[in-house]
Amino acid sequence: MIRSDRLLWRFSLYGFLKNQQYYEPFFMLVLLAKGLSYLEIGLLYSFREICVNLMGVPAGFLADMHGRRRSLVACFAAYVASFAGFAFGTGLPALFGSMFAFAVGESFRSGTHKAMIFHHLRLAGRDAEKAVVYGFTRSWSKTGSAVSSLLSGLLVFCTGNLSQIFLFAIPPYLANMANVATYPAALEGEIGKTSFSVKTAIATMLRETMRCVKHRGLRGIFVESAVLQSMEKTVKGYLQPLMLASASGLALSGTIGEMDPVRRSAVVLGVLYFFLNAVAAWASRSAHRFDAIERRRLPLPWFALAAAGGFVATGSWLQGRVPGATGIAAVGFLFLVLLANIWRPLLLDRLDDLSDSRYGAAVLSVEAQFGSIAVMVCAPLAGAVADRFGIAGVGMFVMAAALATGFHSYLRKGSGAAAA
Repeated sequence: MIRSDRLLWRFSLYGFLKNQQYYEPFFMLVLLAKGLSYLEIGLLYSFREICVNLMGVPAGFLADMHGRRRSLVACFAAYVASFAGFAFGTGLPALFGSMFAFAVGESFRSGTHKAMIFHHLRLAGRDAEKAVVYGFTRSWSKTGSAVSSLLSGLLVFCTGNLSQIFLFAIPPYLANMANVATYPAALEGEIGKTSFSVKTAIATMLRETMRCVKHRGLRGIFVESAVLQSMEKTVKGYLQPLMLASASGLALSGTIGEMDPVRRSAVVLGVLYFFLNAVAAWASRSAHRFDAIERRRLPLPWFALAAAGGFVATGSWLQGRVPGATGIAAVGFLFLVLLANIWRPLLLDRLDDLSDSRYGAAVLSVEAQFGSIAVMVCAPLAGAVADRFGIAGVGMFVMAAALATGFHSYLRKGSGAAAA
């Protein structure tokens, strides 16, 4: 059924092009090369999430009430401006400006495309397939990331310049702008054709946001999704300096060891991120098979995430002391990516079941806002911990957050919080 639906292939193309983020394997290295500390990088991430937090819900309601396609076109335009800023910016003010443009893109994108997918399934009478279909389209996003990782390594290797990698991401984003602009008008949603009123939009936004927050089932999913997103977004980047430091001390007499640091990072991180994103693609496509485990009261996924943090902490602490210690930490990062991409489609499936379909993009924007708050808090904390204790401290941070959220999940499911 999926393969015969042409629109789902366009949704998949959207994800594939969106994830041509050639800068991703090198983003933290670019910022470190521009003279930022881990704490300053954390503050930059936090600033992005503050902006997303302030703009996310209004952007979601604007998408629902005034056009989801227009919102996606606007988001890609903001991304393009951001990429140009990161490529040429040097000082902190310029980097904060670039991050603001990126936040505008995130705000107008977050939740909007997923709402269009779910709306398409409702129109086709295929609501029961949400987890399968979203996992399928997400797997293509991760396949795009895998391809992007190999291309990014090749581009950095050929140019010898980390900052210019942002410029190569602009053409795929322009192509995606054309893709979403020509989606069928029916995907605008159930209320997207109404005339726009600022007063009505604000009143509706406040009413529906409060309804989401007061709903015990939605609120619980918001919290779990927020912690999961914050762990993936703030922690995964620490794999870059970990692996680069390891590669610097390996094969010094071989081809990799003879390369300059920039080209060595291109080879090591390009291949590594390809592998991570290939695993993420498989995990997303297979997510629906784990639905029964995720819904149990015993929070097994959170225990697994805590174990991933333990691997990161142990491997990082033993790096340079015990052979193969870096591999232990890398397994922890791999496990974190695997869990996040299995878990995410399942949480969104539950979220859509509990929410009002008329405000699909808005509800998903509220969910994204919770995630932004979590990243806003966790990013500088993780950065400060990394500056003080190294990457091993980041692993311990993941363990603590996972165990605390798992305990919350256990109590919530036991109290029957799935009801409104």
